[in-house]
Amino acid sequence: MALITERILPLPRVARQALIKTYCPPYLRPAASASPTDRDCLARPYLGRRRRADAPFPPNFTLRNFNLCLDQIFELSLPAASAAATMGEALGVTHWSANVMGLDLDQQLWDIFSTSNVDKGTRVLSAPGKDKRLIDLPRNFIEACVQREREGEPGSDVLTMLCCTSFCRNIE
Repeated sequence: MALITERILPLPRVARQALIKTYCPPYLRPAASASPTDRDCLARPYLGRRRRADAPFPPNFTLRNFNLCLDQIFELSLPAASAAATMGEALGVTHWSANVMGLDLDQQLWDIFSTSNVDKGTRVLSAPGKDKRLIDLPRNFIEACVQREREGEPGSDVLTMLCCTSFCRNIE
């Protein structure tokens, strides 16, 4: 078995801008937009976690390893079921093909931002009960996602494998 490491490509600039516009405190938005470390934007989807309904903006905002909770996935009208299927497939391959227990396996999903998953009008409304901000997803964002799909890149990248251990299956 071999371990292959590659650089995980960050989310496109327009995805970073949408996350900053929606989840960054207003007074930090200019700094977050200009920050070189935030150019390496990786979103970690947490499909089993929601933020508190009354949670304020975080006092220190970063796009590096951005925690994308389930309520945020719904706010952005991203397909949670597709994300769960992609993550489940990656865990299945890790477990059954590589014989590795995938505990604490972190993944970045970027295919949930693809054209097939974004409303053709390219407008996404925020969640009910919040102010009705609109996030505009420009066409170049969609085109960048399509280009990634055409180049045959996978829809899921593994970030870390902290608690993973190998095991031996008893084959009868």
